[in-house]
Amino acid sequence: MRTLAIAVLLAALGCGKAEDQKPAPVSASTPCMEVGTAMAKVYAEQIAAAKTEADRERMTKLGAYASARLALRCQEDAWSPEAIACAKTGKFDTCESKLTAEQLSKLQADAKPIAESMPIENK
Repeated sequence: MRTLAIAVLLAALGCGKAEDQKPAPVSASTPCMEVGTAMAKVYAEQIAAAKTEADRERMTKLGAYASARLALRCQEDAWSPEAIACAKTGKFDTCESKLTAEQLSKLQADAKPIAESMPIENK
């Protein structure tokens, strides 16, 4: 659950390094794009709650990156219909058990640079 929880934490805390990276695009109108859209909705809530313009800008960039990256992992790693359905709910912390060990490992590898660059506390 830690990796998917990290994704949600990213929405709350933000970070610096990953927001400038550009993941490969995911085909439009696919179930995996809907997974990315669910992540974007999580970020949209955090963007709306941001206290400063700088936080909104950072969260907007980070949200775009995280959403695209999650959709890409889904597509490239051929997530099961059950994993996709779970992720589309936006309750990412409940979906880890629906991924294979290899899928989870790849997702964790993608999340690691983001998690490592997270600030210790929200400013």
